[in-house]
Amino acid sequence: MKTFSNEPWIGAPKIVIGIDVGTSYSGVSFAYLYPGGSKTVTRVQQWPGQESQRSESKIPTLIWYNGEQAMAFGASVLDPATRMRAADEEWQLARDFKIHLHPKNLKDAFNLELTPLPDKVSLQAVYRDFLAYLLQHTRRYFSERIIEGNRIWNTHFGSAEIVIAHPNGWGLKEQDFLRKAAIGAGLVTKQGAPERVTFVSEGEASVHFCLFYAELGSQLNVETNFMVCDVGGSTVDATTYTVTSKTPKLELKELKPSACVQIGGVHVDAAFEKYLRNTLKKSSLAGDDLDEFIDEGINDFEARAKRAFRDPEQTSLVFIGTPHKFASSIGISGSRFALKGRVTQHFFQPVLEEILVTIRDQLSGLDVKTVLLVGGFGDSPYIRDALRASLYPDHIDVVSANDLTSKAVSDGAVMFHVTNMVVARAARFTYGISISERFAAGNPHHAGRPIKHDLDGEWVMNKWFPLGDILPHGQSAIIHGDQVFDTAKAGLSKWSQVIYAWTNVDDPEPYWVSDPSGNLLPGFERVCMVTADLTPAAGAITEVKPESEDAKPHWKVEHSISIQFGGPELQAFLEWTGADDKIIRTQPSSFRTHLCDALTTVYYKLHERDDNYPGLTMLGSIGPRQDVLYVTRNPQRISKII
Repeated sequence: MKTFSNEPWIGAPKIVIGIDVGTSYSGVSFAYLYPGGSKTVTRVQQWPGQESQRSESKIPTLIWYNGEQAMAFGASVLDPATRMRAADEEWQLARDFKIHLHPKNLKDAFNLELTPLPDKVSLQAVYRDFLAYLLQHTRRYFSERIIEGNRIWNTHFGSAEIVIAHPNGWGLKEQDFLRKAAIGAGLVTKQGAPERVTFVSEGEASVHFCLFYAELGSQLNVETNFMVCDVGGSTVDATTYTVTSKTPKLELKELKPSACVQIGGVHVDAAFEKYLRNTLKKSSLAGDDLDEFIDEGINDFEARAKRAFRDPEQTSLVFIGTPHKFASSIGISGSRFALKGRVTQHFFQPVLEEILVTIRDQLSGLDVKTVLLVGGFGDSPYIRDALRASLYPDHIDVVSANDLTSKAVSDGAVMFHVTNMVVARAARFTYGISISERFAAGNPHHAGRPIKHDLDGEWVMNKWFPLGDILPHGQSAIIHGDQVFDTAKAGLSKWSQVIYAWTNVDDPEPYWVSDPSGNLLPGFERVCMVTADLTPAAGAITEVKPESEDAKPHWKVEHSISIQFGGPELQAFLEWTGADDKIIRTQPSSFRTHLCDALTTVYYKLHERDDNYPGLTMLGSIGPRQDVLYVTRNPQRISKII
C-alpha cells in the first residue's frame, strides 16, 4: 500500500480498480477512497500458484483451455501437476494473446508470427475469462486486506470505476473490445460500462507511477523535460513530457505525440524458440516429444535466463525437460542446454536497436536529459546497461523506475484516474473528416472525381480535412458545416459523421480520403462514427437564397464539429435553447462516443438563425474529474446562461 497524494479524499466513498493485461505478465491494483482518508494504491498479491511469493503482484498472462472451458490461469498454469494434467487431457494454452488485439498499423510494422489461440476459443472469450479471473482474486484480496472489506466491496463494487491500461498505439476499436470483455467478465453491466470503464495509455499510467510511487516528482522542476519509456512484452511506448507547474499540484504537458512500436520481450522469446527448435531437430526428438522439450525450454528461458542475462561472455543453463541422451555436439547435457552469452545477445540485439530508434526519435529536437525506464522487459539488466551506454555520450541519464515485483502500469492507472497530472496531450495521428468541396472545372484535383448535384450546387466528395495534432487541455478544433433540405418542414432525425485518422504521419497528407470509387486510401483508418439526434432542432432550420446558378432555393441547419484533445475519454451532452432562453440538456446516453487516447471526443453544436442566441450547444465533461467545457460562437452568452 502506497500513499500517492498528501491531500485527503473529499469525495464520496468509491473503489477504483486499475488493470494491466500485459503480453507476458498482468497485474491489478486498487484504491478504496473515503472522505478524509488518504489516497493510497494497493497491489493485488498472493495470486494462486504464487502463495510462497508473498510480495509478487504480477502473474503470467496464461490460460489453459480444455475445449472452450478455461481450466487454469496465471501462475497456476506453470504448476507441474497442472501441466501434467494438461498434457494428459490435451489442453491448449492461450499465451501472447494481447498481440492478436494490436491494430493493423502495429502488426504491419513488425512481422511477428502470432501464437494461435486455442481451438474454438475466440479472442473475446480469452479476454473475458482472464478479466473474470483477475476480478475473482481481486475481490478476495480486497476482502482480506481492507477493514470490513467484504461489506465495503458489496456496497461499492456496483459503482466501482474500472481503469484499463493499453498500449499507446491502441485506439477506439481496441477500447470497445476491452469494454465488451469487461462486461462479459462481470466487472460492469452493459448499462454502466460507458461511465464506469475508462482507459489510460500505458505510457501515461507509467509516468504517474514514476512520479508518485517512485517519488521522482520532487526531483523535477518547472520546464524540466523528461521521457518515460515503457518496455513491455510486445510493445515499447515512449512519451516526452515537460513540467508546467509544481504548485498547487504537479502538472505535465506532452511535448510530441507518443510513440508505440510492436517490439518487446516476446521477440526475444521467439528468437530463442527458433534457435532451440533448430538445435533440437539435430537430435532424435520428433513430434510431441520435440514440442514438449521446446515448451519446457521456452518457459525456463523466459523465467530465468532471459531475465538474468547481462554479460555476453557468460553461459546460461536452460532446463528443457526430463533427462535425455543428446549428442554432445549440440550443447545439451541431460536436461540442461548450455546457451552461450553471445548467442543470447543475438536474440536481444534487434529488440535493443528498435528501442534505441524509438527513444532517439522521441528525443529528436528536444532538450531531454532523463529517460525513466519502466515495463517488464525494462527490468532486463542487459537492456538497461545497453541503453545507459548508448545514451551516456549525449549526457542523458537512464533511470530505472520499476519495482521488480509489481506492474507499474496497474498502479499508475489508479493514480492517473485519481490525480490526472497531464494537462496537454499530443495526438499520435492526424485526425479529421471527409468533406465536400464545391466543384470547379479548372481544379486539377477534381478531374475524374464523381460530382454530386445537390440543392445548393455541384460538389465533389471525400476531401480530407485535418483537425490538427496537438491542443492544450480545454481547447478544441472547430469545423463549420451544414445540413441542406428542400423544405422548411424537414423531418430531422439522426445525423452522423465519420472520423478518420491519417496514420502515415511521416508522409505528406493527401488531398482526398478515398479514391474516386470511394475506397479509403492507404494510410487512412476509420476511427469511429459519431451520431447525434437532431429532432429537437427542428426550429433551427433556416431558409437560404441560392448562392450560385446551379443552386436551388433550400433550407439548412448550420453545425460545427469540435474535437477536444485532453483526457482519454469525454462525455458529451446535446443542449439547445428552449422557452425563456432556458438551456435543455439531453441525457448522456443520447450522445456519447469513446475515442482513442489522443482524440478524446467529438461533439457538435447547431445554431439558431440569430447568432446571439445559440440554438444547439454541445457540453463536454472531461475524464474522471469531469472538467466542464462549453463550445460556442458566443461564449459571453453561454457564460450568462451558466
